[in-house]
Amino acid sequence: GGTGTGNDNGARNGLLNLDVASRLVDVFLCSHPLMPVYVSVVMLTHPINRERIMEAQCDTDALTQVLCRVPSDMVQLVAGGNGGDDFFGHDMDWTSKAEMEKKSRMLMVVFEEIIDGAIGLMRRLPP
Repeated sequence: GGTGTGNDNGARNGLLNLDVASRLVDVFLCSHPLMPVYVSVVMLTHPINRERIMEAQCDTDALTQVLCRVPSDMVQLVAGGNGGDDFFGHDMDWTSKAEMEKKSRMLMVVFEEIIDGAIGLMRRLPP
């Protein structure tokens, strides 16, 4: 349980990550062995990430840094890790259980879109 203090935010972000990770593990275990590749392609081309990747310097090190941060940055952005605002620009309070549930649902929606996109990509371009 949380105390509602600022120190609790990291633990709650971890719970959001656990929900997404659990869903991705389920998908990877129940699908084709190349599904992680398809999910990666869709994640990289998702509108949240596409612009950031395209704006990265053409330097190999800079691009590698951006690409390595894509999953965690995406979770932080959707879950409100950008100064207390969520992906849609709403100020959200981590101490509220209702707000936490809202963030969790928003994050799962984004990752469900990614999973659906990966399945569609796999159908269009089978292994």
